[in-house]
Amino acid sequence: MRRFRVGWRVLFVVAVTPLVYVAIQYPVRLWETIATANIVRDLGFRGVPMVLQTSILLVPYHHGAFWVTLTPSCSALAPALAITCLASMMPRASARRFLAVGGAVVAVVVGNFLRICSSVVVGLYAGKSSLVLFHDWVGSMIGFAFTLGGFVLMLWIMLPARASAPIPSVVAEDAQ
Repeated sequence: MRRFRVGWRVLFVVAVTPLVYVAIQYPVRLWETIATANIVRDLGFRGVPMVLQTSILLVPYHHGAFWVTLTPSCSALAPALAITCLASMMPRASARRFLAVGGAVVAVVVGNFLRICSSVVVGLYAGKSSLVLFHDWVGSMIGFAFTLGGFVLMLWIMLPARASAPIPSVVAEDAQ
């Protein structure tokens, strides 16, 4: 019976997750785009005059203006859903599991904002080509780091701490 329930849970997650992704990816990207523009402006960078749907107009300091579009692959939604799906496979729902998933998702979202905002700032200083280069290379490493970091944080919160067993000491006996 237990295998049956686990199998249904896996099938449910595999079937429902893509539907959830398709249903909410645009509103999430819209929120991320607006938040990114506001964060960059709040940090004191001029050159982000407008947001149009999921695109930001950048006016670099020494280059021509260009649009930056936050595509579905740039969103934090996919890694956040992946972590949520992994957590849903754990036995027994508990407050600890919800805290762990929440912490992991927050880490993923904050890390993704760091990645996107730093790419935008590079674009403001060095232009479109540098933004693409930074996004593709450094941004990929940042993306890997925050996704892995969120997963490790989730495991650290969710898994119970083990009491360390005392290390047996070797007592030398006097041979007389």
